[in-house]
Amino acid sequence: MVVSMTRAEADLDPYRTRIARCVSDGIRDFIAEQAPNFAFMRRGTQADLVRDYIVRNVRREFPDGEDGIAHKDRRGLFLLTIGNRYALRFKKLNPRFRTSNTATQLTLDFLLQRPLQLFPELDEVAHLNVGYQPGVTLANSTVWITCPNGDKLEWKFSISGNDEPEWMTDRRRPDAPAPAQSGAGVRPRKTPRVALDGSSR
Repeated sequence: MVVSMTRAEADLDPYRTRIARCVSDGIRDFIAEQAPNFAFMRRGTQADLVRDYIVRNVRREFPDGEDGIAHKDRRGLFLLTIGNRYALRFKKLNPRFRTSNTATQLTLDFLLQRPLQLFPELDEVAHLNVGYQPGVTLANSTVWITCPNGDKLEWKFSISGNDEPEWMTDRRRPDAPAPAQSGAGVRPRKTPRVALDGSSR
């Protein structure tokens, strides 16, 4: 379900500082504990581990059962749900604010705002990405909330600084054919792999 940025900002405002802290602290802890391994670590492995550190912080900061809060975790997809309105997943963002994903039906349904078969209880929620976008270094990452809608973003806004919210619009020419609805950032792979969270290839 696509939701407007104005509504999402208002609904999530009470949580935004805590969400941003989970991400920034997860990145900080990853760097502190894994720095000796950077030399031989694949970027995909790095993104997976950063995501795991972030999720660990989310579980601590937002206990399952807190008012309006629930955790959903199936087949490697962790979702933080808020107020039965939003399902947040945690990803790395590329320079275009897109995520990289293994092409699965679950991933496509999330990006296309379709009901998730593994989570039938989440039929009427908006799917949002909480993503970190590295700067010059990983430590300088900014944190964003984005709303995917197929192969484009509806909007994005920063929760890590003083950036003004920004609408994302479809910049295709009016007469250009609509792209196939394969999902934003979905990259089919020749051999099955464990889903890599937000790594750029």
